[in-house]
Amino acid sequence: PLSKSKIALLKDRGFETRKEIAEISPSALAKELQIPPEEALKIWKTAKYGDDCDEKSIVTLSSSSSNSGVSALDLLAKKVKLRPIFSLCRELDQMLGNGIPMGEITEFCGVPGAGKTQLGMQLSCTVQIPKLLGGTGGQAVYIDTEGSFIARRAKQIAEGVNRHLVHIASSSSEPKFVEAARTLTVEKMLKNIFCFRAYDHNEQIICVEVLEEFIKKHPRVKLIVMDSVAFHFRYGFSEKYQLRNMLLKKMEHILQHLAQKHNLAVVLMNQVTTRIKSNIADIVPALGPTWAHACTNRIMFEVKNDSRYAILVKSSSHKAKTIEYIVNADGIRDVCIVGNVSNRSSARSESPSSLARKKRRTDEYR
Repeated sequence: PLSKSKIALLKDRGFETRKEIAEISPSALAKELQIPPEEALKIWKTAKYGDDCDEKSIVTLSSSSSNSGVSALDLLAKKVKLRPIFSLCRELDQMLGNGIPMGEITEFCGVPGAGKTQLGMQLSCTVQIPKLLGGTGGQAVYIDTEGSFIARRAKQIAEGVNRHLVHIASSSSEPKFVEAARTLTVEKMLKNIFCFRAYDHNEQIICVEVLEEFIKKHPRVKLIVMDSVAFHFRYGFSEKYQLRNMLLKKMEHILQHLAQKHNLAVVLMNQVTTRIKSNIADIVPALGPTWAHACTNRIMFEVKNDSRYAILVKSSSHKAKTIEYIVNADGIRDVCIVGNVSNRSSARSESPSSLARKKRRTDEYR
């Protein structure tokens, strides 16, 4: 078996199959890879005399290609080391175990105006919180299928994140915390959000397919947001449901692979539809029950009487829970009571500038 570095070198030189390696001489291979002849001979023999290997990918030469299994203890240790992404809505973070988990797909479903896009833009900013302040220090990819990513609104949310960090850091006696908070400027946050616009389902699939190469060039990417996953798949497939399901399954597999391989979070925004059962109408996530298996965590956003609720309806690690949140000038925040007045009621009557001055900041996470 060959090391991962040798496999990477072969790929870099354009070799895709074992047959391509076996068809040239060991000396030519050594010259092509610029390695000693004895190393080239070893690679050549491995490709040439493997069992039934002519058309197999060179990945099968790797010492790690055989699935020897990983212990549950190792998986747990890896999971513990991964820092979640803070949303700055403390109740929402606690519902998911202190933030949006890495290595998993998390889906937020809800009606228009519930705050899904606001949350997507906010997470694209908070994923950049420096490690010194308990964050991941990453970058974000934002796949916009609806045209709902508004740069001006993203700037407002970035300003709110910056104010939040400076406010928390200022309460510390450590100057390095203040410096770290101020270093994450609004301009830097916007620069580290890479936006892809998909105008149909084909472009949406292509966006997902090119992410592997994109992440190789941008290894700091720790978040992929797709807003929304359902938009291009709800119409135009009236007689092609098999094709639709195949494309969705392909997209799911790629996203799962990226999340686990690169230890990043995938956040999907999903629309909702009405399901009628026994003459009772119910609001359910779009794309049907088959798609429900794609995500590890699923949160439903509901709007009732001008109040917004997030309901954890599916999770492999956390129990079902409902929390209330608000959407204000800074993005998604907790509902908090100061005296006899809640910022939820204030959000409907006060201007954004007034809210920015009066609202209570969320407590420090770490």
